Amino acid sequence: MNGKWGNYFTCLYDFDTCPLDGTHGIGGYGVAATLIDPRSWEDRNGVTHKNQKRLVVFKGKARERIVRMIEEKKDLKYAILDFSRGSSATEASTGEDIQFVGQTTKDKLKGFIRRERR
Repeated sequence: MNGKWGNYFTCLYDFDTCPLDGTHGIGGYGVAATLIDPRSWEDRNGVTHKNQKRLVVFKGKARERIVRMIEEKKDLKYAILDFSRGSSATEASTGEDIQFVGQTTKDKLKGFIRRERR
């Protein structure tokens, strides 16, 4: 667009006709979601981080799996999902084996909020 690459737009192809071109043929597309990552990791200052909020974009087979869950009428709001990634170099970084474990509640998620120390 205007001689530049890297133009990103929201496409509704899996749910409706894409308002951009009526298809999804103008590059790759994904499904974006916010999740709580329960893994622990330590930064270079020795501070341990856990239960961090992350924005994840599912592409390829991982996107197909998420869309399939939606089509199966799984409510992914407050869903608990288990992600597993194989050793293939071409596999999505999120992993392509995504299992629906169950639901939680908004109140239980609030327990993951990191309280600021004053």
